[in-house]
Amino acid sequence: MIDGTATIGAWLPAALTAFGGFATAALRFLAVRSAAAKKDERIYQREKAARDDGRRDKIIERRNEAQRQALVEIQSVAQRYLRIAGKMNHHDIMQFRKTGEWQKGMFPDGLSDESLELGIQITALIVRVRDEQVRDLIQQMKTDAIKASNSKDENDARISITAASESFSKLNTRIADVLLSLDDVELSEM
Repeated sequence: MIDGTATIGAWLPAALTAFGGFATAALRFLAVRSAAAKKDERIYQREKAARDDGRRDKIIERRNEAQRQALVEIQSVAQRYLRIAGKMNHHDIMQFRKTGEWQKGMFPDGLSDESLELGIQITALIVRVRDEQVRDLIQQMKTDAIKASNSKDENDARISITAASESFSKLNTRIADVLLSLDDVELSEM
């Protein structure tokens, strides 16, 4: 007869040793897997940060390019607007010298319409510009040009058109500064 305790006594140490080996192997496997998972998480976080930086750079680049386009366009429209205001002022002066009455004549065909169209363009462009000084200067130039066309006499018109011209000069200087600062920002991010 085989004794049950002797059989257990014979295979129990072998079973416990085998179980310990399997347990050790399983724990090592889990530790290696955990370390790999941590490494994968670090890699994922680095890649995510790089993607986020790339997206942020593209957004900044698009925003800066939109600002460049808006600033250059507003500069061109403002120059045309001031030129039309000058033509309108000159027309008023010539009419005054002919008739002796200030601002009683009609503007030549298209002059008033062009002034209106450029004023609308300025209004549309001004909201795209992020720089408050540029917005203020363009608005000041526009206000002074309107004052010239609504002036009570030639002297007031000259004062207003000169103020509009000075605002335009300041506007050009500010636009140049903003454009250069956009370039500086892009260069510093490289």
